[in-house]
Amino acid sequence: MKVFLKKIEDHRKKKQIFYKEAKEEIAQRNLLTLRTISIIVTFLILFLITFTPLLLKTWKITIQYIVFAPIAAIFAIMAIIAISEEVKSPKVINTMCMIFEIVIMGFIMVIDIFPYPDSQCTFTPLALTVASTLFIFPAQYEFLFLSLSEIVFIYLTVNQKHDFVARNDIFASLVGFFVACVLYNLFTKIHLSYYLVKEQYIKVSQRDELTGTLNNIVCENKMREYLRLKDDKDTVALICINLDYFKKANEILGKNVCDNILRKFGKLLKKTFADNAIIGRNKGDEFIVLMQNVENEKDIEIKCSKIKEGLEEMSNIELNVQLTCSIGIVSTADKFYSYYDLKGIAMDALYIAKNHGRNRIIFRNPKNIDYNSQKKRFIIVAHDKEAEFKEIRNKFGDSADVLWAKNGKDAVEQLSLYSRRISAFILNMNFEDYDGYDILHFMKTRIYTKKIPVLVLAKDEKTVDKAMLYGADEASYFPIDTTDIKLKADQIMHNNV
Repeated sequence: MKVFLKKIEDHRKKKQIFYKEAKEEIAQRNLLTLRTISIIVTFLILFLITFTPLLLKTWKITIQYIVFAPIAAIFAIMAIIAISEEVKSPKVINTMCMIFEIVIMGFIMVIDIFPYPDSQCTFTPLALTVASTLFIFPAQYEFLFLSLSEIVFIYLTVNQKHDFVARNDIFASLVGFFVACVLYNLFTKIHLSYYLVKEQYIKVSQRDELTGTLNNIVCENKMREYLRLKDDKDTVALICINLDYFKKANEILGKNVCDNILRKFGKLLKKTFADNAIIGRNKGDEFIVLMQNVENEKDIEIKCSKIKEGLEEMSNIELNVQLTCSIGIVSTADKFYSYYDLKGIAMDALYIAKNHGRNRIIFRNPKNIDYNSQKKRFIIVAHDKEAEFKEIRNKFGDSADVLWAKNGKDAVEQLSLYSRRISAFILNMNFEDYDGYDILHFMKTRIYTKKIPVLVLAKDEKTVDKAMLYGADEASYFPIDTTDIKLKADQIMHNNV
């Protein structure tokens, strides 16, 4: 008995989820059904009006038939307009469908009862049966409609028809009512099974199995599509999140434990951003979120702070250690930016967060890094010796603004801040804190920095050859020769123009 009751409860919960999560899809299917059925009913009535007198000589057209046809046609027109106007509201669509059912059932009852009180009903039992299968409505609405229809039919039949005929009609309608209830449950199970199979397919094909967020490909496509179609006035925020030192945690704590953390982190993201965001797993322990219709930047910071706090609290409870995350954010409105533009800026912000101690949020606005209007050449020299940097700067004189990046972290931050303005990047390949090849890779994989010409400072040909493979344009050897550096920097800037 307990097993049986549990199955009933599980089925009830699945139906609740179905009607809640698939409400837009249900509404669209109901709208298409309304269009089709209303057109069929209109032509069926016209057919009956035209050909029934030829088959039944005693049959005469009544006012009910005359009114029925245009009413059905009105519903057909309304459905066609709603489809063409792309009406999406489930409430509006389902109300139209319910009114259609009530009106059609009313006309059928009137036709069956009033013109021919001595004749048995023809259409009502069939109409009850068909009505239960037409639209997808929750059980409480459908059974209420069927029950009220049956009660009204019985009442009118008893009061309008002769006793013997009324009894036969009531019996036929009750059979139709019970068949309708059975068919409703059967069709509901079919709709529910179809939905569950479809959801399982979507889960496998579109969602990351571990975290429940969108996989990388689907997430990117959805974000690109949203950014392409959105109003330029709508503010959006692209957020890149990376769990700090997660690879080390994986090695120490084990894959199963860390997989559980990722699973719960995915739930945390979905709970925090609710339905107002596209959430995906970029790779490994990296996630990406596109917040839609952002009211103010404070909301972004509040939600990101909740993510950080939630991760710390969750890891403390689960592992008795505190895991943190780094977050890079870009927010924009009033101008179109592509997905790749925004992701590049957000990833740069994340990169800075990770290289300045981790466990922090870095915010970027494209307006603050767009320097297209500035025409003077701007050169960044990433070199660890200040005296040699000054020699290089003096060599360029007033022909360019030359900025110093004293280490790898500085270099990455300045590339992110000044990417649109930089005319040339002079890079020491021998930084102690940062691999020069990583900086080159960083530059060449980002939309705002990949075309910046790069002159590398290297000790040997092997380093130069490898740097060229990573995207460097020219090289100068140690010990530094400022004349050679200026000559080659001028050359790569000229070629880039």
